[in-house]
Amino acid sequence: MLWFQPLFVQLFGASVMAQPGAPWLVSVSIPLGAIVFLVRASKREAGLDAAAGRASGS
Repeated sequence: MLWFQPLFVQLFGASVMAQPGAPWLVSVSIPLGAIVFLVRASKREAGLDAAAGRASGS
């Protein structure tokens, strides 16, 4: 069974829960917002570096 929950606050990156007579629940999360921010920041910085190189080369 796959569970999708678009907004969920989890303090740690992974958790496991088992109750007697019930299946194990394994939860893993990734910091998607931080990953998107880092990718965008690195692209923006690369663009600024390229623009600075063109400006100083002229």
